[in-house]
Amino acid sequence: MNYTNLQNSFLIDQINNTLNEKQKEAVLVESGPVLVIAGAGSGKTRVLTYRVAYLTGILGIPPHRIFVATFTNKAAQEMKERINSLMGTQVRDLWIGTFHSLCVRILRKEIWRIGYSQNFSIFDRDDQKKLIKDIVGKGERPDRFIHYISRVKTYGEGIEDRFLNSVFEEYTKKMKLLNALDFDDLLVLTLKIFESFPDVKNHYAERFLHILVDEYQDTNRLQYEIIRHLSSKHRNIFVVGDDDQSIYAFRGADLRNILDFEQDFPDARIIRLEQNYRSTKNILKAASTVIAHNRLRKGKTLWTQNPEGKKIVIFECDTEREEAETVAKIIEKSGREYRDFLILYRTNAQSRAFEERFHLEGIPYQIVGGMKFYERQEIKDILAYLRILVNPKDEIALLRIFNVPPRGIGVKTVETVKNYAEMKKVSLLDALKQMESLDLHKSRKEKLQNFFSL
Repeated sequence: MNYTNLQNSFLIDQINNTLNEKQKEAVLVESGPVLVIAGAGSGKTRVLTYRVAYLTGILGIPPHRIFVATFTNKAAQEMKERINSLMGTQVRDLWIGTFHSLCVRILRKEIWRIGYSQNFSIFDRDDQKKLIKDIVGKGERPDRFIHYISRVKTYGEGIEDRFLNSVFEEYTKKMKLLNALDFDDLLVLTLKIFESFPDVKNHYAERFLHILVDEYQDTNRLQYEIIRHLSSKHRNIFVVGDDDQSIYAFRGADLRNILDFEQDFPDARIIRLEQNYRSTKNILKAASTVIAHNRLRKGKTLWTQNPEGKKIVIFECDTEREEAETVAKIIEKSGREYRDFLILYRTNAQSRAFEERFHLEGIPYQIVGGMKFYERQEIKDILAYLRILVNPKDEIALLRIFNVPPRGIGVKTVETVKNYAEMKKVSLLDALKQMESLDLHKSRKEKLQNFFSL
């Protein structure tokens, strides 16, 4: 028996011995549209992982012909590690990541068709705010405009407001000049290319034999349209989600994507994962009773072989201070270690009452979350240098690094460069190339020259 046969034999044994019957049914579907309704704690990640392993290891589908969309980059990385572990080897060339990251891969190859360079920059919210402030001035709140711009792009829903629409048009024009895309653009422009260039859409639809989507209940209209195009040739679309866990409507998630799956694919196979491995019977019963009041849902009956567990206790408090005091007393009277407790709250602002009480009682605590790695100032500074190297038109990145680290280039000097660039209708970088024409003192020009020579 050769290595491949041994590997396949191991994989089949894993499928038979590790998965329950419903999980196995989902993993072993060979083709066609499939909706897996996966209740909380029912092993949906395991199903997706084994599904990819089955497609590549048993059915022999080349990894580069499989498209797997996840909700977060972390989920994609964890899934890749699980697949590699299950396969006993590094699975290369698999298209796996968030919709945005997968769309970036497509746009790096195809965006030239709609007038952008392939070395485009990707603006985060902070970059967007700076550009909006540059357009409307500092007296306006950028978030208002960013929300409106996103809504117009995602839903095509504008309003008859001359000022808002003029900002939208100016923002769109400047983004094109900067050769930059925001996160909405990554989806919008991918869809635009698919719809404007049928040969490109057909190329990717032919390429991907199997499309797999995690957290399908949290997809938006644009993501749904991209999936529809990609699956138009082979129709092997395998989506996993739970209508009861749809919590991202404020980000544009459209619950109809999962509720209407059978209308979009009349021959779809529906598989329900209802065995819960995570919770006790009491927790599951309470959660199921609450969610049963939802009107828009597919419906399922979650069950578990786990023990009954302790009954859920509810304390009703009149104020947030009373709530924090009650929680502190529960912790102190429990006799358990502090690290055994977890406090969840709806918004970050609610932590204050708990923090004040814990300081008073001498209870040590740690706030989990905080600033993300790529949102840290020093990381943004380093990335700005890299961005300007890749995309010299990225003026938001250039403006960020003029005086980082401090090199004596002040706000007035930068304003002089910006004004000259606007007057001559050239980029900031081109304005620096014409430094002798700038109305600046010799010492300031020398500092700009030192920066430019970097």
